[in-house]
Amino acid sequence: MTTNNDEPKILPRSFIARITEHLAKITDDPIAVRSEWRMPIEEYPVAYTLNVPLDAELVVPLVPRHADFERMRHEDIEREALAFANALVNLNRGRRFLQDYARKIRREALIEVEKIRGNGVDMRFNGISFRETRADALTQDDWKSALFHVIAEVRISICGLSGLREEQIICVEEPHHVAQALVDDAERQQEWQDARDLLDRQQADLRIGRVCLEVIKATGIPLEHVLQSIGRGERWYHTGEDGGMAIAGQCEGKVEASLEMRNGYWNGRELSLTGPEADQAGKTVRKGPDLFSHPAFTDVLIENGLSAESPGTCVKVDNPADWLVDLESGRIWQDAADQLPIGEAADRTPEPVLD
Repeated sequence: MTTNNDEPKILPRSFIARITEHLAKITDDPIAVRSEWRMPIEEYPVAYTLNVPLDAELVVPLVPRHADFERMRHEDIEREALAFANALVNLNRGRRFLQDYARKIRREALIEVEKIRGNGVDMRFNGISFRETRADALTQDDWKSALFHVIAEVRISICGLSGLREEQIICVEEPHHVAQALVDDAERQQEWQDARDLLDRQQADLRIGRVCLEVIKATGIPLEHVLQSIGRGERWYHTGEDGGMAIAGQCEGKVEASLEMRNGYWNGRELSLTGPEADQAGKTVRKGPDLFSHPAFTDVLIENGLSAESPGTCVKVDNPADWLVDLESGRIWQDAADQLPIGEAADRTPEPVLD
């Protein structure tokens, strides 16, 4: 039997039947509960969520107090089912209250996003939702007091570090909290745009430091193929024959590559040396290339006088000048340097400067 631990955990169908039975006992109102509401509607769903629709747009995700149905006792499951039933009753009674709350948050969010956009920041409004709420928090007799536990979410999109737009979800309790809640994401978007604008003025798509360039080159994969992939916002993975994993992506237009080695680790900015790790037979446990023979780190090691006898050392590498990359023409260059085809430039790299 095969299993996937990443599969979303959904409420048992029998649990929905128990909720229905409790609803029939506690209310005469025709309150629906459907088994398909158990199914995930988010990319990364919270376990055991019941997505209760208020209208054509708004959904209140209800979650149990205890999220491990496989280990729960029968009486605990009954209490959870009753809590869900009572929560559904209060959601039904307070439907207009929550709709009005969402409208106020939406109106304020649209105003604030337009203000941000008026300053040249390309933030976009995606909508309003509700944060997942524990069902037992909505069981009070006073439905209005119970529904104050339901918190709105403002959904906006900004450019992520890779250059692709990413949705950000921000919890907002009151309309007057919206402006402050958007400040950090507006600053992140502005920083990304500033980095992008600088590259555009330099007529480049990416920048890459010498060490990261050499890490990618040493894998044997054509550099232009890797950079084209990264330029599309993708992350690039490569496992060598020696078992070492190289990963590369971009951060605000700067290519960063990491590399696992059997006696060190490069995280894209710092080089860490580790001592040898062997099993009982004396065989090296860690996989990957040898740090001391890797072309990307030769100058770093020499400059700092590092050897196999200096484990635990961490060296930050500051490249004096990044290479600029034009993916359209396939050229790569440094400031005030001749432009070269990407393949040729990979062999003409400057010496790094260390802190």
